[in-house]
Amino acid sequence: DMSKLPPPSSLFTPHMTFVYEDCSWAQKDAYRILTYSLERGSISPMDKERCHRVWRDFLAHLFGMNLTWMQAPALAYASTPHSAPTVVSNGEESGEDDEDDDSSNAGGGNGNDDNMDEDVDVTEIKDTKSAGEVAVVGDIDGMGFLLDQQPIPAGTQVSTTYGEGSISSWRKSDGVYEVQLAKGGSAYLRADAILCTIDPVQKSPLTEQCRSSDSEELASPNDRLVIGTQSLYLFFRLHQILVKRLATAKALAYKSTNDKSIRTHVEQMVGDGPEDIGRKRYDAFLSMVYGLIEGGYTNTQGANEGGKFEERVRCLLGQGAYELATIDKLINHIQKHLQQLSGDETMHSLIEVYRRHADAGSFKPNAFKQEAAYISDGENMFAFQYCPMPSSDKSVMFHEYLGDISSTAESSDDNGEADDGDAEASDSAGDSEPPTSKRQRRS
Repeated sequence: DMSKLPPPSSLFTPHMTFVYEDCSWAQKDAYRILTYSLERGSISPMDKERCHRVWRDFLAHLFGMNLTWMQAPALAYASTPHSAPTVVSNGEESGEDDEDDDSSNAGGGNGNDDNMDEDVDVTEIKDTKSAGEVAVVGDIDGMGFLLDQQPIPAGTQVSTTYGEGSISSWRKSDGVYEVQLAKGGSAYLRADAILCTIDPVQKSPLTEQCRSSDSEELASPNDRLVIGTQSLYLFFRLHQILVKRLATAKALAYKSTNDKSIRTHVEQMVGDGPEDIGRKRYDAFLSMVYGLIEGGYTNTQGANEGGKFEERVRCLLGQGAYELATIDKLINHIQKHLQQLSGDETMHSLIEVYRRHADAGSFKPNAFKQEAAYISDGENMFAFQYCPMPSSDKSVMFHEYLGDISSTAESSDDNGEADDGDAEASDSAGDSEPPTSKRQRRS
């Protein structure tokens, strides 16, 4: 029923409308699968970094995923013993450090490696309005020593174990950063408590000019708007299919447990009630997907092995799981388009426009389209509006094919040139040169 969907902006006459169901968990599972596939892929580390930045700076905000949740695995890994590599300057110092660590741990002291979890857990951040200080967190050895050689400049936005913030200063004597947290308060953190740096949003006079002349905003403050290339359209289309298939897999997992008519046709599992068995069945499916990405269900051992994953899914979830058999191909296609997004200069510029609108607190459709027209460089553009549905675990995405919108910017330039020419014709006839186009062309 389209009447129950959030209304699109005036920019849209949607050609397609996709509904995301079970967003609270399906989006997260899809992200975990795609990032795992990205890490296990054979692309270069630079390409992997670019793809992660697209997720962190753009896709995560669009889909409403929290950056702290996304970096939770990195935080858990950093807090485990011996997680950071040891930097050795020479053999003698390395031996002395090892002896000191062993003696401190044996004596019940505050050994950095064995007690790193305790250091992070017991630290309590205090608001600067009340106390104005925070206990020092982290270990200066390991990764901290690496960053000690190249300190993060002041003013850099970072993501820490306590949320996002910006570097205020750095003390070289003990390798401690003072971080002004976005949620309020200051923290004094060692380098291993800083997860990563965040690219700041680049300001643009063109964005401010376009936004000042556009009075329309999206209906809901939670709605998102972006204009992108065909690669972004293909990514969104395939990503929505992946989310839908994960929702199907979970529904089949619980149905196979509760439906007596198909219970005899699926693998039996033991658990504390139907809910627990259904959860275990879905977790088993996810484990199979990770194994498929890892290469555990390939056809390298013959044609009979090629259908191993499909047969295993059918035994686990029933006959209705046929559409899940090709999920590996779906993941590969999504990763291909994500990699194209990360290396596309036009798409990178459009992501920066998206970030500027998000940083301003609202999305203005006509201003976004006007600026995208200068950047598009003659490419076919697509518009997307992502709208979470109130009081529901669903969201909807509107798609519209815009085509080549660069002519919009050119006609705007021509109108401006004609107005300027009428006013200055008597003074500069024959002497003035035609102004250059504002459109940003890729090198």
